[in-house]
Amino acid sequence: MQAAATSTATPGANPARAAAAAVDAPCVLAEKARQRGNDMYRDGMWDQAVQFYRLAALLAPGSKQAHANQAAACVQLQLWDEAAAAASQAYAGTGKPNLAYNEMKAVAAALPQDRQVQAELQKLQKAADEGSRVQRAPPLQASQANQRCWYE
Repeated sequence: MQAAATSTATPGANPARAAAAAVDAPCVLAEKARQRGNDMYRDGMWDQAVQFYRLAALLAPGSKQAHANQAAACVQLQLWDEAAAAASQAYAGTGKPNLAYNEMKAVAAALPQDRQVQAELQKLQKAADEGSRVQRAPPLQASQANQRCWYE
């Protein structure tokens, strides 16, 4: 007598849906981390907020919102280099140079001797004045899944 074959699949399970959920998992986790960072930021707990925003940006490198929030929290902590890098990532190629310029002004005010920061500020100011797009290299290539995590 032959043994009946056993199936490990759940009856009615949709493999495509399961695969899509697995791909979306980093996006969901990134959004949860960003929201938790927002809670910490509102409570004035900027150290913790930065940690959550860093995690969100790591999970979803294309998330402009995670990078913008990270920049704002870093300004509160006077982490100028990280704030400048996060602001640049947040606004790269968005067509919103005024937002990037405003973020960078706070960094530049704290680091008046930093030539790189001052040069970036001048470039952003020119773009904001002209109302044109800031021409920058594209953000680091993110995975196919993370490219869907661009929160606008």
